[in-house]
Amino acid sequence: MRKGLLIAGLVILVIGVALVGIAFYYIPKTLAPLLNSVNKTMLGPPASLGVGESINISETITKAPALVILLYNDSIGKPLSVIGTPSQSASVSGMYILSFVADTNSTLAIGLVNNYSSPVMVRYGYSEIPANSLAGATPFIFMLFIGGGVFIVGLIVAVIGALMKPRQRQSPSNQAS
Repeated sequence: MRKGLLIAGLVILVIGVALVGIAFYYIPKTLAPLLNSVNKTMLGPPASLGVGESINISETITKAPALVILLYNDSIGKPLSVIGTPSQSASVSGMYILSFVADTNSTLAIGLVNNYSSPVMVRYGYSEIPANSLAGATPFIFMLFIGGGVFIVGLIVAVIGALMKPRQRQSPSNQAS
């Protein structure tokens, strides 16, 4: 029983490692369009905005549905007013990130408005990420989690099999009584 449990645990462990390895191999390949799109979102040259002035950004969506990301930073370190498309926003180390989903192929108009009482310098960049670039990775992401779970189960079974004490066999003289 001990050897059987140990062998079963090691087999399950190897299956878990194989699933995780396959997932790690295919996830970057399927997410390459997404990563390339995000890497192209570079900030352009600075633009000056006077009090109340705005930058109008026009983005044509060609592969809807798509996630549109707008990154910007400014010289005052405060978020600017955004007009146009409703979005989710976040701030990371002075970089402001606006994101929203475009459901149809169309042209979106976004405006960044200087709502402060002093001029501001703004640098921005934007990117369109097709939703289908995420869909191909979904099975491999599930495989990664399932493989991790199988690995843990295999490890536990193998440890239990290794730590079990062998059964003592009864001697023939004990069986007769």
